[in-house]
Amino acid sequence: MLSEFLLSFKKDVLLVELKGGEQLALISGERQFTFKNAQPGLKYALESLTKSEVTAAQLKQFVLDKDGFEASLKFTYHLKKLVNSGWICHFLVADGAKIATVIPVTPDYEFPQLKVAPDGKYILSRFASYQQKQRKITLKSSYSPAEIILDWRGGALVSLLSIPQTIDDLSAQIPAISQQVIEQFVSLLLGHEMLAEVQANGEIVETFTKNEKRKGANDYKWLIPRYFTSKPTEEEKLSWDEIHKDYDKHIFSVTPDTNLCKAIIHPSVQAPSFDIPNSPDIQVLIPGCGSEVYIQNKLLEFCPNIQHIFCTDFSSNAISKAQDNWHNFPENINLKSTKLIFEEADSTKLTEQKPDWKNKFDYVIVVNAVVSDDDLKNRQMIKEFYQVLKPGGKIYGFFPTIYCDLEIAYLDDSKSHWLTDNIINLTDSANYYHKNRHTRQILYTPLRLNRIFKEAGFQRLGFEIFFNDSDFAANNYREKLEIKDLDIVHWQFLVRYEKPEN
Repeated sequence: MLSEFLLSFKKDVLLVELKGGEQLALISGERQFTFKNAQPGLKYALESLTKSEVTAAQLKQFVLDKDGFEASLKFTYHLKKLVNSGWICHFLVADGAKIATVIPVTPDYEFPQLKVAPDGKYILSRFASYQQKQRKITLKSSYSPAEIILDWRGGALVSLLSIPQTIDDLSAQIPAISQQVIEQFVSLLLGHEMLAEVQANGEIVETFTKNEKRKGANDYKWLIPRYFTSKPTEEEKLSWDEIHKDYDKHIFSVTPDTNLCKAIIHPSVQAPSFDIPNSPDIQVLIPGCGSEVYIQNKLLEFCPNIQHIFCTDFSSNAISKAQDNWHNFPENINLKSTKLIFEEADSTKLTEQKPDWKNKFDYVIVVNAVVSDDDLKNRQMIKEFYQVLKPGGKIYGFFPTIYCDLEIAYLDDSKSHWLTDNIINLTDSANYYHKNRHTRQILYTPLRLNRIFKEAGFQRLGFEIFFNDSDFAANNYREKLEIKDLDIVHWQFLVRYEKPEN
């Protein structure tokens, strides 16, 4: 029989009495849980989690004995909520000592209970790494919602898992650890994305890939996991509403660069076949348009006879400000404003919200608008862009890449901390804007981005690097990032894809 894990609160969780002890509050950073009319059993259980390590069964029994059956059921719900909030550590114990300590690192956490196949072979994930300081070994993975602290026995098991092993293989090599404990250990690592499964044909399958396939995403390749809490759409809207109140203060904008606008709309010198035609039959969609209107102005400058330009964003504030900015735009182009249509729409749900837009547009222009913190959302956007294009329609887009930030981190000493602080994570193709890793923006690699377009059904026309090295763009970027080296400029991908005729 498998032993039960011991539990305790993380070190940063405080238990505080309120209103003379009638209420209890758990506080961790800016988050708080409050328990009203706290009964003795609940108080004792929470104090136990604060001061020591106990099993879930022991905690429930405390509450049952002191507060009664109904209170114990309520406590079970509270305990699960605390675990799923990433407030509780789990300890795997062998012979009275902790062989592994699981410390959640995300606020959206679920303790995994995976079954290990008796004859299954497992190997340490290529994304997992461990560090040893004194006698403490810390196992981490950029794909894991937790870090695991190991004692010397856990470290010995991990070292053996550098090659494929079954439970029996591990037991034979370390007989001092019971097979049941080894099975729990392997299950623990597997559930936390630290191990990969080795198939009969020798193929190594990462756990997070299998999890995504079970969710119906088996057409997707090189998925970036979603263990970091992705903001709900409504919350993300509110966040962008706030950003668009003072856009220049928060965001490095690329569209004021005339060279960039021309490169995507009218690159006649380098690639005349990619010019957007100046025709009354042409309709263009600019999804995720934001609040700036430089690209729209340049499009009407080159294509004054164009039929319509639809500009969408899921932020109502962005659409409102874009309309104001267009009305106040310094160039006298407002006579053509009837060609420009601003609408609020979610790029992941274009054909759902606008059913008549299916096969409607000749061109989709995307400028740094596919940067959600959720890989699946970004892929869904690309699929929606495919759906709204006519057969033979084209998508032209600028996409930021993780390699730009990575290169700058190596070239500029003042930005080297992007690497040491794990702000840039190549495995996730992500830039983490805060050290707590709760906020990220996905910036793709070429292979991954090309694969996403391929999955949506697109055919590639062009894929190139574009340097934002005009005086305005370069100076703006260096000023915002406080970079002094004049040779460092922002660069990104300029991609062109087509929806096949058949």
